[in-house]
Amino acid sequence: MTTSNTKMGYGVVNTGYSQGAVGEIIDNGTPTINKEVVTQVGSDNLSGDPRVLAFRDAANAERALVVSYKYDPSTWQPGDPEFLICNPAQKTAGKWNAVKTLSHSDWSQLSNPYGIATIGSNMFVADYDNACIAKIDMSGNAYTQSSALFYPFPAITGYQSHCASIGLLESDDAAFLVALFNHATADYSAYLSSTLVLIDPDDASSAVYFGPHGSTTTGTLGQNAVSMTVTGNYAYVSSYGGMQQGGGNPNSKLQVVRILLSPSVSFSIINTFSSSSTNLGDFVGTAISGSAAYVLRANYTPTWQQYRYQVYPTTTSNLQTGTALPAARYYGDEPPAAGSGYPGVTWMVAAESSRVWFVCGDTVKGIDTANATDNVYDFNKGLADLGNSPKNGHLNTAAIVQHGVSNTAVQHPAFASRTQAALKLRKALLEEREKKAEK
Repeated sequence: MTTSNTKMGYGVVNTGYSQGAVGEIIDNGTPTINKEVVTQVGSDNLSGDPRVLAFRDAANAERALVVSYKYDPSTWQPGDPEFLICNPAQKTAGKWNAVKTLSHSDWSQLSNPYGIATIGSNMFVADYDNACIAKIDMSGNAYTQSSALFYPFPAITGYQSHCASIGLLESDDAAFLVALFNHATADYSAYLSSTLVLIDPDDASSAVYFGPHGSTTTGTLGQNAVSMTVTGNYAYVSSYGGMQQGGGNPNSKLQVVRILLSPSVSFSIINTFSSSSTNLGDFVGTAISGSAAYVLRANYTPTWQQYRYQVYPTTTSNLQTGTALPAARYYGDEPPAAGSGYPGVTWMVAAESSRVWFVCGDTVKGIDTANATDNVYDFNKGLADLGNSPKNGHLNTAAIVQHGVSNTAVQHPAFASRTQAALKLRKALLEEREKKAEK
């Protein structure tokens, strides 16, 4: 197995989603799993819905943000989260070293961080629940939020907006934020076309929109966009096309959007890959390392009994020119997750120079891209490998928090999590499956 020298942070929770822990997988040729490297934020136990996100601080050092996300499952309303900035490269007594502990009052604008972009000493945190971006000053490890909310997505009557991803578009002498939003009714049964927003990090009031907000431009991005990767002047946007469906949603798309800054800001969808023509699963995400690209597609089978995934190796050039995806090189079906009665969802893909990581249900997998056979490795054989009982009921979140020395230039670490919305949608899907079974 080719050496990668990478560290993955992941979160596990108990079956009842009341308490969680963060662990790490060190991939140095012989993968090592260290359980429970974060169990508390301050003196409080980590919640049953922990998040791990990766970023680089003002000194360009790799850091991890651990979020103890809280919500009331009976009302689906968020509570007051807690936040912990960690140095995943250093541990004390088996725990990641804490850089800064923050309460909800410190970052009051945030409920459910779902992406981070950093420019100099400024951190921009995208919040899924609140459909906003907060600006944080990292100077001196203070991590102080600006007094005014940096960017709120304008309200759309009848729809709840969610920020699904954030990235950076970098020109010769400037950097801009690119944020992805989806828009759903309260019961997540209907969606508008999704929206891309280009934001000046110094002046959010000049934001340019590509989507249904329509104050600047209009677009036809897919409904229920779930992920985005930004490299160069291109945003690779994956969308389910609406609600997830057994057998896949035929409206699911991967759209390649070119963003130009001169002579004025413009968006154009230069290519669209659609599930309707291939019927091979929903588009979940795209991982890019250099010129290599890996497209992840996954969906429930028609009977809802399993979750099927496929990973397609291609290139950024092929995606930009609309070259058809090759045959899936890595694929499989996930059975119901332990103790849950439903299949584990495939929901994350991230790439480095010699490794592609992806999460299949409750298993973390890696593709050794430097090996001629492109071997797929299970970094864990089951949840007992990832967590200590009882905090090993489900895999909840994952992100690359430390990159191998051969690939330190990676700017946008992939992140995914089973959000409050996803949990609610999963409940609806299971109820729909039960209704069909009764007929």
